[in-house]
Amino acid sequence: MNSYQFIYERKQEIQQRIRKLKRELRGKPSETLHVLRNRNSWTWYIKKNGTSASSYVHLPRTERKMAENYAYVTFLRSQLADLEEEAFACEKYMSVFTKGKKLPDHLISREEKLWQNIGFKELLLSHFPSRTQDWIKWSQEDYPNGHDHYPNQLNVKVNNQLYVRSKSERSIALIFDRLHIPYRYEWKIEYGTIWILPDFTAPNLRTGELIYLEHVGKTDDPGYMKEFGAKLSSYSRLGIYPEVNLVATFENPDFPLDLDETEAKIRRFFL
Repeated sequence: MNSYQFIYERKQEIQQRIRKLKRELRGKPSETLHVLRNRNSWTWYIKKNGTSASSYVHLPRTERKMAENYAYVTFLRSQLADLEEEAFACEKYMSVFTKGKKLPDHLISREEKLWQNIGFKELLLSHFPSRTQDWIKWSQEDYPNGHDHYPNQLNVKVNNQLYVRSKSERSIALIFDRLHIPYRYEWKIEYGTIWILPDFTAPNLRTGELIYLEHVGKTDDPGYMKEFGAKLSSYSRLGIYPEVNLVATFENPDFPLDLDETEAKIRRFFL
């Protein structure tokens, strides 16, 4: 991972945290709490943001619960201000790094570009354990996939060989790439009349067991969730069960994909 990608991913993480804080602050009072020492005790003051110093209002000691609530809101607003400053700094760094050139937001490190070059990767295989070599070859083989299933939706680029259906799926694919976990995207599995397109299929590199990962991107959509329930039923008929050999990640417009939690889950099930 190069420094640009590190800062880019840090900015993505910061933006997620900013969105969470803004959701938590909805409906909260706009005033902030100021606590000043008064001899051997503390005096509480409420100040409306953006107003003059003369607009401080004293909060009596009898209103401790209110003071605690204002303290928490002030704490959240301080976190938000710090994160917004860091996001701005990330933007500045990325601008300097690119020297004014517009680079794609999926820019990756030189190391990862080499891994994605199939011809180059073949030359590296002798330097890695045989099991990993086998899985790398497995991930590069042709396999029945979802290219015939709404192909116009495969419009988000991961690399020159792979396009996925959403930015979140791209983020998941990049986590697999960064952790050097070979995977197949939408590998069609069939048994009799049952067929499924798992979003991602990858081995647990310790045990060799295949694990399936589904990204559930519209948890706020009843129709979408009904289809996901039917897909879970098909999985179970094939002996594939949640939290055993099936992993799921979730999001909706109000609660975007948490990349830290996603990486932790991938590490737990695949490494």
